[in-house]
Amino acid sequence: MRLIAGALVLLLLAGAGIWWHRSTTDTCVTAKDTVTHFQGEDGTRLEGVVAGGGPAGVVLAPQSWQGLCGWLPFARQLGGSGFQAMAVDLPLLPLQNAAWDHFLAAAVTHLRGRGARSVVLLGASLGGAASMVAAAHVVPPVDGVVSFSGERRVAGLDADQALIRSSVPILIVASESDGYLNSHDARALYAESAAADKQLVILSGSAHGTAILGGPDGSRVRALVIGFLRSHSRLES
Repeated sequence: MRLIAGALVLLLLAGAGIWWHRSTTDTCVTAKDTVTHFQGEDGTRLEGVVAGGGPAGVVLAPQSWQGLCGWLPFARQLGGSGFQAMAVDLPLLPLQNAAWDHFLAAAVTHLRGRGARSVVLLGASLGGAASMVAAAHVVPPVDGVVSFSGERRVAGLDADQALIRSSVPILIVASESDGYLNSHDARALYAESAAADKQLVILSGSAHGTAILGGPDGSRVRALVIGFLRSHSRLES
C-alpha cells in the first residue's frame, strides 16, 4: 500500500508540474514570439522561445517553478541587443530534475542548429546549477556560463564537482543573504572553478535568481551580464 501511495503522489506531482508549466507559459508567450521545439537525448520533448537571431547564442535556463516566463523579458532584451536568445522550459518533475544539464546540452545543440556559432548558458537557481554542470560536459564546449544564485548541490546536480573540472569562463551573481546561495557558498563556487576567466558579483540583500534583475541592482547587473555575453560571443558571422 505504501508503494502504491508513493506512486500516486509522484503521479500527482508530475501532473501538477506539467499543468503549472503549461499554464504559466500560456500567460507570457505572445503571437509575436518564436516558439521552437527540440528533444532531450532521452526523447523528452522540450520547448523554448527564441528572441532575436544571429551567431551569438544564449540559452536561458529557468528557475524552478518559473518556467521560461521568468527569463522571457530578459531574453527579449538580449534579442534586441544582437543576440539569439532562447529561454527554455524544462520539466519540473520528480526524479527528472537531475537531467536538466542534459536538457541544456540538447538546447545548445538546437541553438547551434539555428546558426549560433557561440553559445553561453545563463541560468537562475536550479537552472543556474544545471548550467554550471552542463558547461562541464557539453561538446564542443560552450563559450561561457552565467549563474544567478545557482546552488552548489541541488536536485542531484553537483555544481561543486562540475566547476572543479570546468575551464569554461563563468560569471557568478549572488546576494549576500540569499537563503539558497549566500555569499559564502558563492565564494566557494568561485574558488573551486578551474576557469582562468571567472567573475564573482556579490550583491547586498537576499534577492534570489531572476528577482535580482527586478531589484535595486537590476540595471547594473543587466549591464554586467550583457558585457560578459558580448566579450564571450561571436556577434558577427
